[in-house]
Amino acid sequence: MSEAPATAAPVPAVAPVAAPSLTPPAPAPAPADGWQSALYTQQMAHQLALAELRNQHLQEQQRMMQQMLDLMQRQLR
Repeated sequence: MSEAPATAAPVPAVAPVAAPSLTPPAPAPAPADGWQSALYTQQMAHQLALAELRNQHLQEQQRMMQQMLDLMQRQLR
């Protein structure tokens, strides 16, 4: 019976030391990944907004050019 308490004491002393040292590094990379994905999402949304503005501008230019061509063709007739 004296052997059972002697073996039980060293096992709990070793287990708590290993667990805390492995736990802290895991949460640290998660926020960095979260920030990176949030920034990437924001950048993609910004790029999409810029592309939409460029598209609108090009469509306006195309309409204006078509109007100019129509006016020039009317004047030539």
